[in-house]
Amino acid sequence: LKEAQYLSITSDMWTSDATLNFITVAAQFLDKNFILHSRVLETLDYHDTHNSDKIRERQKVLISWEILDLIVCVVTDNTSAMVKVGKDLNLGWLGCFAHLIQTIVKVGSDIHDIKTQIKNVEKTVCHIRRSYKAKDNLRDAQQSIGLSSRNLIQDVETRWNSTFYMLQRFVEEEPALSMCFTNQDFLNRFKDPSIITSDYFTLLFQTVRYFS
Repeated sequence: LKEAQYLSITSDMWTSDATLNFITVAAQFLDKNFILHSRVLETLDYHDTHNSDKIRERQKVLISWEILDLIVCVVTDNTSAMVKVGKDLNLGWLGCFAHLIQTIVKVGSDIHDIKTQIKNVEKTVCHIRRSYKAKDNLRDAQQSIGLSSRNLIQDVETRWNSTFYMLQRFVEEEPALSMCFTNQDFLNRFKDPSIITSDYFTLLFQTVRYFS
């Protein structure tokens, strides 16, 4: 940080796999050779609610290093609490563009047909990941047509792009999955009427292109 002439600060709240809440503040800067550097200033437990006043108090502590005069911009996501934090710090605020894109994609995926098929994929993926027999069915189908044995991906709402990765892997495994959907042993255990058909796969292929 001593080499930095100007700094941008990024901050976000996040939840670990153990469902513990944290808030992290990081600094970014370019050195004299225009190489981008990023440094984590602090990561702390955060047990309070997403209240902007409480977040701001914590962030004031986190960025009270001897770098305040170098800060040209504070970047946060576009949630109302974090927007208020960024603007109230009076250090220059910019909304995260990646978060904005994620929000746009989420709104776009709420179209009824797309939303329905995403839910169907989620149920199918969840069943296969939880059932060792269903995993065996998928693995046998993959091997029978010369595909490598790859697991399906489960999306997580709070993890950006996870729905895209889930759908992408799902359509890549379409030949093996189609075999599973004609396997009576698999169907007897799945017991779900919303099986992905060939027509649905066509829509899923289009959805993946849309997400791309």
